[in-house]
Amino acid sequence: FHPQITSGEYRIISAENGQSALDYLLADQSIDLLLCDVNMPLMNGLALLEKIQDAQIPITTIMLTAYGDMDTIRSAMQLGVYDFLEKPVSISRLTHSVHQALQYVTQRQEKQTLRDQLEQSRKMESLGVLTGGIAHDLNNILQLLRGHIDLCLLDTLPEEKRYKWLKHMENNTEHAGELIKKILLFSHQQSSEPVATNIFAIVQNDLSMIRSGFPRAIRIKQFLSEDTHSVIISPTHLHQMLLNLCSNALHAIGSDGEIVVTLKNIQITTQHADTHSLTLGKYVYLSIQDNGCGMNETTQQKLFEPFFTTKPPGFGTGMGLSIIQEIMAEANGTIQVQSAANQGSTFSLYFPAHAD
Repeated sequence: FHPQITSGEYRIISAENGQSALDYLLADQSIDLLLCDVNMPLMNGLALLEKIQDAQIPITTIMLTAYGDMDTIRSAMQLGVYDFLEKPVSISRLTHSVHQALQYVTQRQEKQTLRDQLEQSRKMESLGVLTGGIAHDLNNILQLLRGHIDLCLLDTLPEEKRYKWLKHMENNTEHAGELIKKILLFSHQQSSEPVATNIFAIVQNDLSMIRSGFPRAIRIKQFLSEDTHSVIISPTHLHQMLLNLCSNALHAIGSDGEIVVTLKNIQITTQHADTHSLTLGKYVYLSIQDNGCGMNETTQQKLFEPFFTTKPPGFGTGMGLSIIQEIMAEANGTIQVQSAANQGSTFSLYFPAHAD
């Protein structure tokens, strides 16, 4: 493993005994692979595996021992050991086992990413059905209220004091009606199937709802072209991506700053194709730019890795950007990032234009 270790591809942590190994695993659950012996000071390998299982630590384990008795092997396998190696073990045998185990880890993480993505889509669809039902009920109540206000205005002269109050109520019901329309639009677009989608309408509507939920000190500027082409994408996924990128921008900014959202048609020519890793043709360009803390080169290199996050524990799963990258790949598009420490970040999404 010397080339991988020296290049930084693998990070190796050594523990002098079983208890120290457990402490490391409890402190850092991003560790992918554990190599341990059956016989270790303070805590043997089987006891360590039991502690790992009790703590529900997601890790793949290779166990080594000089005594290959069936009872020990059976106990280890029941505790979830991936491979069991008898000492002395050759470097080639150990290398093969580690590589196989790491491939298994990668496959497991990819499956989990797909499961999380599917679960998120189902949640969004359920949310769409729920919000649609609530919005329809609210709309019925609002129409009844508006009717009573109109009747009262018919019997009220403009110079009467209550006329001004009734006009305020009328204006407020109009604002409430606009909000209900946005909620209904959101609920009607909760399909997880890729379809020809009016990206302008969705982005405009979503930004209106996002703005209402963000702190007032966060300014959202939008430069949206109404004549943008349709794109083939699930509206649910588009909502998910926009909300995730805006939430990331908010996290990067903190308490006071600016987010700029741009949407327009572009043409990828021979001059730009290599730079953007795209085929020639028409695209819809969507960017989310913030003036937050930015990212260094090391962070950018890991940005789209599953489970990688710069947020503190409990504030992020590290799945958002990897899912966005997967969604963009399914849409035959791409996502790119430009950033530098203390200079903000810009996430650029390129969607192939649909022939309208």
